Amino acid sequence: MEAYLWVHPAGGLLALSLLAAAAWTKLRPKKYYRLHYALALSAVTMIIVTIGVALYTIVRCSCNDFWPFSLIFHGLVALLFAVVILGQATMGISMLLFGRKPRLFRYHRLNARVVLGLAAPLALLGLTTLVLLLAS
Repeated sequence: MEAYLWVHPAGGLLALSLLAAAAWTKLRPKKYYRLHYALALSAVTMIIVTIGVALYTIVRCSCNDFWPFSLIFHGLVALLFAVVILGQATMGISMLLFGRKPRLFRYHRLNARVVLGLAAPLALLGLTTLVLLLAS
């Protein structure tokens, strides 16, 4: 396995760690607003970079490589995750700029649960795909 292939799993773990830390800063009794915004912005940036590295990996392959079947599901969940996280970021930034409206805040909190709910299967499918790639 070439060295650049390790960048995607490492970036994904870092992105999910930043995402969990951003959620943790809002779930505590004392809310860390500025830290939440910094961690969320870092998480969204890492998610975009990680998806870019994944696309680079797929483009660079000779297409004779063994791609596990779990890669298809990992890609679909990652695409859905990217759409949901960009919606989450858009809601958060709009609340920061235009004020926190109760309805938008309620959707932001609901969407945060969806984001964290999609993060777990995404990580498990990624780990499964990595193990299958290493086994081949």
